[in-house]
Amino acid sequence: MICDKCEYLKKVLARFNVVTNPTPTLLPFEFIFKPNEKQCDPKFCQKYQQLVGSLIYLIIGSRPDTGFAVVKLAQQMANRSNNHY
Repeated sequence: MICDKCEYLKKVLARFNVVTNPTPTLLPFEFIFKPNEKQCDPKFCQKYQQLVGSLIYLIIGSRPDTGFAVVKLAQQMANRSNNHY
């Protein structure tokens, strides 16, 4: 079952062209995104929302340990920048 979720995650990362750098934790302690000062491109906004939605699907059933990081990403849904991606 875990392998199925790993495969799902690999497909999601490939679909959205996310480059990963393995780390011991998903986000550093007390991580804070800097707000985007500009209006984001609508196509980029949609892509980001789809990525976060795919990650939420993953954490609901099997990876609650990733919940904190995904919630931080979701907080930027309204106006994200490339730094959030």
